[in-house]
Amino acid sequence: MTDFLSEEEEDFMAGGDLGEGFGRKPGGLYEGPDETTAKAFKVRKGSGSLHYHLIKKGEDDGNKRHHVGKCSASEERETVRPSRESYMRCRQNSIDASSEVSSEDLKQRLQDLTEEVEILRVELEASQRQLDGKDEALKILQNMAVFDKATSHTKVMLQKAENQRRVLEKVSLTYIHTYIHTCTCCHFIPI
Repeated sequence: MTDFLSEEEEDFMAGGDLGEGFGRKPGGLYEGPDETTAKAFKVRKGSGSLHYHLIKKGEDDGNKRHHVGKCSASEERETVRPSRESYMRCRQNSIDASSEVSSEDLKQRLQDLTEEVEILRVELEASQRQLDGKDEALKILQNMAVFDKATSHTKVMLQKAENQRRVLEKVSLTYIHTYIHTCTCCHFIPI
C-alpha cells in the first residue's frame, strides 16, 4: 500500500490525518488548519522498513523520539505501548487543547448534541412502537394460521364423517332391500 502513496501522503496517514493535510483526526473540534499537528509525525525509511516517530513539542528532528510502530510489506505491524509519562503528557495536551475552545462554543455544542439525542430518543420510541405493532400483527397471523389449520382439519373430519354416513346409509338401504326381498319371496312377513 505504501508503494502507491507519495511521501507527503504517508506523513498525513502516519499522523492519523483524515487525508486533508491539516492533521485532523476523527472526533476532534477544529477551527482551522494546525500545521504543528500535521508535522508531529515523521516517516523514517531505513533497512527496508518504515518507522513512524512522534516528535515531541519543541523538539527538532533529533534523537529524542517515541517509537509508535514499525511496518513493512514483509513484517507484521508491531505496536509499542506508550509510557505513563507520554500518556500524561498527551492527556495534558488534550486538556490544554479543549480549554482553548470557548465555553459558549461548548454550550452550543452541548445544546446541539442534547437536541440530537432527544430526536434519536423519539425515533427510537417510535421504532419500538412500530416493532411492538409488528409483533402483535405476527401473533395474530400465527393464531389465524392455527385457527385455519384447525378449521380445515375439522372440515376434513366432517367430510369423512359425511362420507361414512352416506356409505352406511347405502349399506343399510341395501340390507333393508335385501331383507324385504327375501321376506316377500318366502311369503314371510316379519311382525
